Amino acid sequence: SGSSTAGGTTTCTGTASSCNFSHNNKDQSLTATFNTVVATKLAFGAQPTNTNKDAAVTPAVTVRILDASSNLVTSSTRSVTLAIGTNPSSGTLAGTTTVAAVGGIATFSNLSINNAGNGYTLVASSALPTPALTTATSTVFNINKLAQTITFGAPVTKTYGDAPFVVSATGGASGNAVTFSSQTPLICTTSGTNGSTVTILAAGTCTIRASQLGNSNYNAANNVDQSFTVNKATLTVTADNQSRAYNAANPTLTATISGFAN
Repeated sequence: SGSSTAGGTTTCTGTASSCNFSHNNKDQSLTATFNTVVATKLAFGAQPTNTNKDAAVTPAVTVRILDASSNLVTSSTRSVTLAIGTNPSSGTLAGTTTVAAVGGIATFSNLSINNAGNGYTLVASSALPTPALTTATSTVFNINKLAQTITFGAPVTKTYGDAPFVVSATGGASGNAVTFSSQTPLICTTSGTNGSTVTILAAGTCTIRASQLGNSNYNAANNVDQSFTVNKATLTVTADNQSRAYNAANPTLTATISGFAN
């Protein structure tokens, strides 16, 4: 392009990055180089951290848009996309995964992964406008299993000789059955579906334990023990009626005892 000055005409020819200036005064010639800022690559700022399954990764993950000298390109507003790189548990990345940069930084505030596992990575990319930027891979992070809780109420007091009865409990989200076992096998035993039928063997204190296994996304639940009292059975002694004649010897006295339980 050209411009008029008092001394004549100055011209500039070249590219966006450099330009040769010359003035109509043949004794003057200048060469100027323009340092343009061009985005070339991505880098993670705030790395993803170990997080529970389905929970938002905090603090928010950030990706920086950099030039060839690793300087932040603060003028860039191009979009950056995150995807799972290393995927040890076939997880799915949820949340807003494509974000426009502000001041050269893309911030991802609601990312989560649905499957627990160790050794995940994220990959950042920015394809448009072309040319695409060099991608970046995050540091390794883990998605933690969730806890489970068993709700198991104490059975009511029983008496030796009572019929077997069924106990129940509510477990966590793994979907595994809650199972029951006796911690006092001389007093009571468990049997049947998942050990839910309790049979009394003797008077004393019966303790039943509820358990639930975990899976790939949930830890095993903490065991819950519940105890109840088994009272002794009551025996009843009934004397048999007898009679004798006046001045006769007393008959043999007998009685019936009831209330025994096997």
